[in-house]
Amino acid sequence: MSTHTDEAPDVTKLIGALSAKRQKFVFEYVKDFNASAAARRAGYAEKSARKTAWEIMRCPKVKAAIEAHLGEYAMTAAECVKHLADWGRGTVEPFIDDQGAIDLTSESARQNIKLVKKITQTSRVTANEDGELVTEVKRSIELHDAKDAVKETLRLHGKLTEKVEHKHTADAEMIAALLGVKLKPEDGDGFEHPLGEGD
Repeated sequence: MSTHTDEAPDVTKLIGALSAKRQKFVFEYVKDFNASAAARRAGYAEKSARKTAWEIMRCPKVKAAIEAHLGEYAMTAAECVKHLADWGRGTVEPFIDDQGAIDLTSESARQNIKLVKKITQTSRVTANEDGELVTEVKRSIELHDAKDAVKETLRLHGKLTEKVEHKHTADAEMIAALLGVKLKPEDGDGFEHPLGEGD
């Protein structure tokens, strides 16, 4: 009796089962997902690179090797939730030195760099009283939005539902068609009642 497991395929075995050129093709293809360019970079003839790439991409072993190789880089759902949690709890503290300046080179900053959404640096060169040029560098950092991260985490856990409001406008003809009544413009409400007046 065989048992089914959802274990990830052994990338080394899958790639190792290919010829040296096809192995190179797999590694080149995942760089930019351009099969013709990957064939050329893998050493296949320039003139036939497009046709060769098409043939290689149809090979089930190559497809499996590419999928497995890409699978090593994919984020799991748990990783995604962890990033959201880190962003939700993130502060600028790891990026500030003892003097209150931004320091992106510290060990703490390097360990927490995933919290940073954007870094801006501006330089301004001015002359001092002695005529010497002085460069002033200003840095700013923007962290991923904690509120958005918390909101998304709550949504993922089913603890947050968003109210969606739909507004529709319709003219009298559309309403009449939906209700299955005829328009009678001379009436006060504009509709001919299928049951008669007052019924």
